[in-house]
Amino acid sequence: MQCAAKILGEGDPDSTYGRFSIQIWQDRLQAVLRASGLPGAIQKLTKELVDNGRISALLREADTIVRLLQEMSNFQEYVLFLYCSPSFDLVLQTKAP
Repeated sequence: MQCAAKILGEGDPDSTYGRFSIQIWQDRLQAVLRASGLPGAIQKLTKELVDNGRISALLREADTIVRLLQEMSNFQEYVLFLYCSPSFDLVLQTKAP
């Protein structure tokens, strides 16, 4: 309502409305909108939401990578333990020339 009152002024809004072309209405509405600061606030909020989403995605990916590396490390230790067991040493010694 305040936006229309600013554009149309106080008095007879019907006569003022009829005098304006569509382009003038659009230009004045854009001017009032810019003066309100709403486009900047929307842009800032959108940027923050996107940035937060990216940060969350990167943190999830980092957690997945850490988990996979831990699993690989555990598997590698298991494999090393299998091949370094005393029975493996005995097999190597019997095959030696």
